[in-house]
Amino acid sequence: MIVNAFLAKGKSKENFKYGNIRKILRLMPFIPAFLYGFEEYLYALVGISFINWLLNNYFVTRSLGVSFMEQAKAVLPYLLMAGVIVSGIHLIVPQERSVTFACIRISLFGTSFSLYCYLFNTLMYSEFMLYRSKLWEKLKRA
Repeated sequence: MIVNAFLAKGKSKENFKYGNIRKILRLMPFIPAFLYGFEEYLYALVGISFINWLLNNYFVTRSLGVSFMEQAKAVLPYLLMAGVIVSGIHLIVPQERSVTFACIRISLFGTSFSLYCYLFNTLMYSEFMLYRSKLWEKLKRA
């Protein structure tokens, strides 16, 4: 949202500065990767992504006047539900490091999150159905 909003408002200089800050932050997860390993890198990547999202919202709020809560309403329900699902999967599925259990956890998460989007008719599900129908129309013509 931030890139399109800044470019539409003619604020490419600010977008360049904020983009550099985001890129520098994206390099930070490599430090735990080199020092501790891949799993710690993934945790750091999630943390930095969340920090980048907060910074994006802050910059949009400060520069364009869009309230933080208005921006958060579109994302927070999905983040909260994803957190609940991941927590539940960690309680149910054994935490062994094997491909089988990794596939089971991924399948459970994908199924649970898709079911959540379907049951509560979320915006994400509505957009998915719209794009799916457009894709089917194009495939039928081919």
